[in-house]
Amino acid sequence: MLPCTPGYSQPVSNHSANSILPGCRVVADWDPNDPKVIRSQLFEAGFCAGIVDGLLGMAGGFNPQMRSCVPSEVNVQQAAKLVVQFLDLNPQALHRDFRAVVVLVLRNTWPCKD
Repeated sequence: MLPCTPGYSQPVSNHSANSILPGCRVVADWDPNDPKVIRSQLFEAGFCAGIVDGLLGMAGGFNPQMRSCVPSEVNVQQAAKLVVQFLDLNPQALHRDFRAVVVLVLRNTWPCKD
């Protein structure tokens, strides 16, 4: 009898925007009525969505240089679309830490008025 242990996906060890961008494209283009997303893309999409969601929730609490005032109705997919657009227009940012790129995009899109 063989021992049975749960399998785990290989964690994403590189937080560069370039490594996370493919998963973000899945999130940005997500259509629940379109079954084109393949299983191998789900981990990467979830990784991107988790980072974007976490930073959306924290955006108003950052220091003044990083803070953004994101409207409460903005969802993860909308923010992911903005991040993908930014990276497509600024390929020189692909080497940067993805989390820093998300914070930059949120701040530039929804700056606080204070």
